[in-house]
Amino acid sequence: MLRRGDEPVRVTGVIAQPPPVTRRRVVARRLRLATIASTLIALGTALGGLTAARACAEPIDVSGTAQLPGWLAALKNRDELAYPAHVGVAMGLDSLGCQAAAVGLQWLKAGAHARSSAESERVARGLAAARGRSRSEDAFDLSLCGYARGSLAPAQLTAMAAAGVRCGG
Repeated sequence: MLRRGDEPVRVTGVIAQPPPVTRRRVVARRLRLATIASTLIALGTALGGLTAARACAEPIDVSGTAQLPGWLAALKNRDELAYPAHVGVAMGLDSLGCQAAAVGLQWLKAGAHARSSAESERVARGLAAARGRSRSEDAFDLSLCGYARGSLAPAQLTAMAAAGVRCGG
């Protein structure tokens, strides 16, 4: 079978044979691919580690502050994708022992995408657990309420009230 770039060969029997590929070319190609893959993995790990460390140490909210690519903004606004994504991030941050406010913010964001009473109740339980794990419930409330200044979805308000989060007063 000829591939693009192969030169036609003369048939010497029943089966045509392509020109031989030297071992040197194969090794060089594999080395280039391995170098590129290693570089991409190293960059991804470094950037992922920095982002994860920051997300673990403090709540991160990019809503309205970062210009997202159109395709990502469209996905971010789909409740069936955003709810489990925020739940997964909240659970991941919690399992890593990250700051309670960082975990709580992800539960609050999940509440904005809750589509059923079961999802809303799960958000309330997650918020309550994060609040209970915080060093200071007042500091937790203050931090979360700072992100809740805008308009909140009913599921978010219900979850915050059920978790005991108090904003102002």
